[in-house]
Amino acid sequence: MIQSHLGSSIALDCDRFRRAPDGMAGGGPGSTGYCDIRRGGQSIRLRSKDETRLQRGDIVTLALGGGYGARPARPARSLEADVADGLVTPAKAVSWGADSPTDANSRGYVHR
Repeated sequence: MIQSHLGSSIALDCDRFRRAPDGMAGGGPGSTGYCDIRRGGQSIRLRSKDETRLQRGDIVTLALGGGYGARPARPARSLEADVADGLVTPAKAVSWGADSPTDANSRGYVHR
């Protein structure tokens, strides 16, 4: 996620907005990608091949990619950090054998 402080542009030439990517090195498949611009109270969804001018204060979220590495090999701290950073939802972390979403949220983990 980035926030635009000066007027700038964004151009996308991405794949996997319709079909989720496969994982690598034993990692699981990802989710379909997306690019979302929050402008005030409005959400603007870009296409995989798109471009637009950003305005000051726009917040851009670009979500892409599949899993890397087998889940059991992933240290619990790394998964907890991913939840805290909003990269993995608490519910997805639970499906991978982590603490419950209630426990994760009580520790201050925030999903953005």
